[in-house]
Amino acid sequence: VCLILQLNLNGAMMRFYCDCSDEQERRDLVGTVFLFSTAWSCLFILLTNIAGAHLLDHIYNGVRFEPYLRLGTWLALFNSLSTLPLALIQMQQRPVLHRFFTLSTFLGNTAFTLLFVAGLRMGVLGFIMGQLTGSMLSTFLLLAFMRRHMNLVLKPRVLKLCLTFSLPLLVYACAGWFMDWSNRIIVERHVNLAQLGLFNVGSQFAMLLGLLLGAVGMAYTPLFYQTARTERAPATLARFGLLYFAGTTGVALVISAFSQEVVRGVTQPEFHPAFIVVPILTVTQALTCVWHLIIGPLMLKKKTFVIMNLTILSALVSVGSSLWLIPRYGIIGAALSPLIANLVLNASAFAISIRLYPVPYKYSQFAVIAGTAFILYFLAVQAGFADALLSLAAKCVVLSVYPAILFGTGIVRLSHLRRFSLADV
Repeated sequence: VCLILQLNLNGAMMRFYCDCSDEQERRDLVGTVFLFSTAWSCLFILLTNIAGAHLLDHIYNGVRFEPYLRLGTWLALFNSLSTLPLALIQMQQRPVLHRFFTLSTFLGNTAFTLLFVAGLRMGVLGFIMGQLTGSMLSTFLLLAFMRRHMNLVLKPRVLKLCLTFSLPLLVYACAGWFMDWSNRIIVERHVNLAQLGLFNVGSQFAMLLGLLLGAVGMAYTPLFYQTARTERAPATLARFGLLYFAGTTGVALVISAFSQEVVRGVTQPEFHPAFIVVPILTVTQALTCVWHLIIGPLMLKKKTFVIMNLTILSALVSVGSSLWLIPRYGIIGAALSPLIANLVLNASAFAISIRLYPVPYKYSQFAVIAGTAFILYFLAVQAGFADALLSLAAKCVVLSVYPAILFGTGIVRLSHLRRFSLADV
């Protein structure tokens, strides 16, 4: 629902914010996007509330539209309204303020949830009420901040430009979700509950890298648009891309190499075999790093239809590979299908992106990074012992070779690590 409410207009605002020539244009852009997004979201929620009981009561047997789903629609509304102010703060490169609002939202939601559930003993209804109350308050604070940075105008030319850019991204987001999560729908039909539990545990460990890359991606987007306007942008982006890939690969290597020991240390014995899918799922998450480097130039060149079409193709590849691999290889097949789909997406998108916006990447250095990580992972697996401490020590020795090789070959230099900013790479 949030995807439909947002229409990915936050992405359009971020794309065109840096193109504005002065503060007046920026305020007009923000105001146009805000007014249309708010009007569309409210209209959609009102229509849903009018027709919801007739439509949704036939979908869920155990959950009725009144009151749970009705309250859920208003929760979705306030969550969607907070997206634009957070995107504006992101483009203004104010990380402290961004963290303040996100942390305040989390604390507010938690406090009100505890009040309604534990204090007033309202059960499930109390949980929804707590989330809704906290989201309402945080949204009002965010909108008060946003009001200071926009003009309450609705310019048709600006709106048409933003919608043309953003609507394909709505399809892209839906297809991307389906590409990465369709394997979970298919795997449930071909494995028992025990195997399904192992796959879900392995997915949670792999998501550690996904959460880290998501945070980096939020910081990278405004920096990319800012850097792309400079004369040295291609060379700067090439150096940053190499460091980003090296860092991501290093984290993925650590998670994969220690997955067996960590899973055994924090889960019950019946979930210990889950480590077998962690390396595959972690590599899939690591491809997010490559995607960040690819999608920036495509967004800069306004090729959102290209992004949409490639993601739809990759979603079809994900479904096809899941249907073929899962019946044969179980949870291993379920882990491989999104990896294959993401490889197809990244390869095809890169071929287009690099032609539209040439970046002088040193591909041999990328190959050294990936090859070194693969070899060290294989050696680390062979260095495993029955004794957990001995196994951890042996793997630490093996993995210490990774930074040694990167610094020894000059792929990574201390001068490049002074600050994690594109401007200082």
